[in-house]
Amino acid sequence: MTIKTANITVTNTGTPVRVTTDPDVAWRIVIAAKPNNTQRIYVGLAGMNKATLSQIIHRPLTATGGEIELRSREGAGNELRPGDLYIDADVNGEGALVTWYIA
Repeated sequence: MTIKTANITVTNTGTPVRVTTDPDVAWRIVIAAKPNNTQRIYVGLAGMNKATLSQIIHRPLTATGGEIELRSREGAGNELRPGDLYIDADVNGEGALVTWYIA
């Protein structure tokens, strides 16, 4: 198993940052708010808009270190693509730590 990570920082709020450009296929992705965040972060797909919640895939993660896990059955053909995910934040310079597991 291979484990990869990304430290995502949103430079300009309202401009989502893609998690990775790697074509990786993962069976598990963990997204955690950075512990020094002061406001919420959002996880979504291309075209996401935190103001309208369009393309948001999970409720906003709080500033107190919220975390979500996306999981599929390893090798079941339902793998996840971290490159399809984007992060946005309420405050410039805040973001998320993303870890994905490749079988």
